[in-house]
Amino acid sequence: MRQLNKSEQFLATFLGLAIFIVGNMAAISHMLALGRTLNTKRSALNEQKLVADAWLAQSTLWGAREQWLQAARPAFTKEITPATLVRQMQDLSKANGVKILDQNLLESADVTGCHTFSIHLRLSGQLEQMVAWLHDLQTPSSFVECTAFVCHQGVDSAEMEWEITLTRYYSSPKA
Repeated sequence: MRQLNKSEQFLATFLGLAIFIVGNMAAISHMLALGRTLNTKRSALNEQKLVADAWLAQSTLWGAREQWLQAARPAFTKEITPATLVRQMQDLSKANGVKILDQNLLESADVTGCHTFSIHLRLSGQLEQMVAWLHDLQTPSSFVECTAFVCHQGVDSAEMEWEITLTRYYSSPKA
């Protein structure tokens, strides 16, 4: 191999230095991107830890709630039908002056640890009547939950029309 002259040595040194600088810049930008990714992941983990700590601090409350649910939730039997939920809605609506315009039973379902019946209702009434109806309906001991809720201005300015989906929960039968 022949000797490089001064200009070739300068070009070779300059080329090596340029490759070194470009390589370092690429490595630094990669490291910075990796650092941002790790910071994002660390922030997400810190948020998860805060949530987990909050749940852990309330574990006795949630344990007591689970025991209350197991003891208080009515058991599902073959005699219980969606008609019991429909009757309860109708009785409470009459008592509170709310008119049921339409009612549709939805498919019953088994969710973790419980059996449910759902009903979709279209109702008409004044705001105060509806609030009283929902309050009477959703007492903790009744295990009825409003799972969907939409309200519209009725024909009469004092009346509102409501579309509500209500679900009643029962303990699943023991196998």
